[in-house]
Amino acid sequence: MGILRRDEPDQTPDEFWAEIEEKRGGKVTFFTFSKFIGRSRSDVMNLPGLLYVINGIAHFEDFEKDNMLSKLMGRKKKYEKTEFSFQIVNVEKIQYVNQGNALKCISGLIGDRDVKAVSKAARIFTNPVYQLVLNTGESLFFEQVMDDKAFVKVFSG
Repeated sequence: MGILRRDEPDQTPDEFWAEIEEKRGGKVTFFTFSKFIGRSRSDVMNLPGLLYVINGIAHFEDFEKDNMLSKLMGRKKKYEKTEFSFQIVNVEKIQYVNQGNALKCISGLIGDRDVKAVSKAARIFTNPVYQLVLNTGESLFFEQVMDDKAFVKVFSG
């Protein structure tokens, strides 16, 4: 996983996880690569990153994107890391939703409870994302990249 830490190109996957576990004070029990779409009533983020669980707390951290066009044009936007955490016990509901409705919820056009789940058949024709409804009254939206069943199991409690 040295590709996650470009400033440490020689870091092995074991060293990467050891650093994460030391920083967070526990063992990683689940991880996946995912794209954080955004938080309800906020800004659309579309950040690829790593979502992992330690001691019942989910942590998301993005990693810097390479943008070849910007490099060729000479533009250099300063990268600002995004990190956040939430307790898994605070997840009241997880559902697969249409990305368009997720974006409406993120921008505040519809409420968290108004986002409807996508049927299994409709998933073929849409770009679905996961909505995690928290007991704080907000939702987090993720585009899942790896094992869907494990993701649902972890966040369903």
